Amino acid sequence: MCKIVFFNIFIFLSVSAVVQVVFKFLALNIEGGSYLAVFTSWMFYLGCFLYYIQTRVWINVLKNTPLSNAYPFTSINVLSGFVLAKIVFNETLTIGNLIGGALIILGIVFVFRSETGEVHE
Repeated sequence: MCKIVFFNIFIFLSVSAVVQVVFKFLALNIEGGSYLAVFTSWMFYLGCFLYYIQTRVWINVLKNTPLSNAYPFTSINVLSGFVLAKIVFNETLTIGNLIGGALIILGIVFVFRSETGEVHE
């Protein structure tokens, strides 16, 4: 994978993380618990716009790399979710979160190394 693909994957993951934070704030601020109120919030439209940007970037990634190589990187969203949940919302991280995160990273390393030919079967 070339550097521009990695850059695009980084942008995709960053925007994805921001979208989740925006929607979490939206969920916490729904007036009176009415889900119809979602449509009156600027956060809803910001989240939708960011999803559009995320989709455009992802399409660019897929133009330049096989899906089987790019898709495993989307699991990094789980890791960014852990970090942002702790930093922004002060949620608790468990040992299971940390072990799962380590396994995700290990899986991505295996996928990347097999693509570059460093691991042979």
